[in-house]
Parts: sequence; structure tokens; C-alpha cells
Amino acid sequence: MANQKKKNHCIVKSIIGHDRVEGLLMYVVIWKKDDSPGLVAEADTACPELIRDYWDRLEQQGGSRQDETGALIEP
Repeated sequence: MANQKKKNHCIVKSIIGHDRVEGLLMYVVIWKKDDSPGLVAEADTACPELIRDYWDRLEQQGGSRQDETGALIEP
């Protein structure tokens, strides 16, 4: 059996913002383990409910999915 590397997964508590870096969508997240913010590429996320909630809340606060950057007024 071949050795398989396990990916380190951290659990996201919430998404509080986004940015586009060199054309890639990045999310500003708060981690459950230590409440510190981090920046995660969209392709590396596995929390569709939190992503959907982020966009819904951002749009309610006047933001748009087309915005290059954005952040929730009240995370």
C-alpha cells in the first residue's frame, strides 16, 4: 500500500471578508481553534454553508459578488 499524506485541515468558524489576489478569490476566515484570522484560497475551502452565508450577509450589507474586496460590517 502506498504512503498517503494526510492534509492538515483546520475548521473554519466564520468567513468575514474576501479579496482577489492575482485573480484568485481568497476568503478572510476566523479559525475555530484559536479565533485568529487567516486568508484561504477558495479552492482550499470545504465549507459551502459558510461561503453561502458570507455572500448572503455581504449582499444584505450592500456588497456584491463582483467586488474585488469586501468585508462584513458585523462578522
